[in-house]
Amino acid sequence: NILSILLAIIVYLFLLLPLISYIFIYLLAKGIIISSRHTEAKVLKILQLTIEFIYRLFGFDLENIQVSFVHLNNILVLNRAKKFEHDDILILLPHCLQNDDCNFRITKSIELCHRCGKCIFKDIRDKIGGEYRISVVPGGSQAREAVKGAIPKLVIASACERDMTSGILDTLPLMVYGVLIERPYGYCQRTVIDLQKLLKIIHLFTNESIAITDG
Repeated sequence: NILSILLAIIVYLFLLLPLISYIFIYLLAKGIIISSRHTEAKVLKILQLTIEFIYRLFGFDLENIQVSFVHLNNILVLNRAKKFEHDDILILLPHCLQNDDCNFRITKSIELCHRCGKCIFKDIRDKIGGEYRISVVPGGSQAREAVKGAIPKLVIASACERDMTSGILDTLPLMVYGVLIERPYGYCQRTVIDLQKLLKIIHLFTNESIAITDG
């Protein structure tokens, strides 16, 4: 009985760890604990990796904890945000946003989009193509290569919670704002992004209005 009680206490403590950690991260965002971005990034990485290790150890699903991490990371980024020039920003989009039936596979540059209208790439190119550096990447390693090549001050990235979390952790202390995609057809196929939300996020960091109506 004593062992069962101790085990239950340990499990409950592990379940509370994410909440305690994210309260700590929120205090980071308010500048109450740490003011240095580099120190903040180290703490953020240690906390998230520790939480994920514990979740894997007990066989818990990581999806919710990764979604929470992305949202809290965004709070930290917004807290330190300033106005950025267009050239300071790199926008990363996953290739899985493209329609599977398209004959022209878009990798690297969104300018390769032929504007057929079967997927969101046409609208993105029409709205902000040519004004911002936009890279379409098939995976995490290509995303990291794009970041290294562009040397941005801010990355606005779109991906699933799993890839977004690993991407943010791999590029810390670089500021990465994450816009999560939806997966109505499962992983890595015909995913969906809220274009209006993406444009609003760009506006937040540039203070420039962007038309978000259709057409």
